[in-house]
Amino acid sequence: MAAILIDMQLADAYSNFMGDAADKSTRLMRNKDSLNYYYSSVFAHHKIDAKLFSQSFTWYSQHPTELDSLLSIMQRKTEDWNKEMDKM
Repeated sequence: MAAILIDMQLADAYSNFMGDAADKSTRLMRNKDSLNYYYSSVFAHHKIDAKLFSQSFTWYSQHPTELDSLLSIMQRKTEDWNKEMDKM
């Protein structure tokens, strides 16, 4: 689940920059069509669908201890990735 959420965060961030870079009013607007496409791609990559993701996300939201563990895993993975990117 951590990998899926990280990929979804990346998709969300990327979709924020899909506006016209020269137009400040749209530069940081979320492109919902692109976001839906990216989310679908993330689901396909991880071999799940939106319904299964929603069920899993609901389960985690109802189990705060497990959610906290999941968020810690995500943080560690992101920090490790950032360290690797800094080496480049």
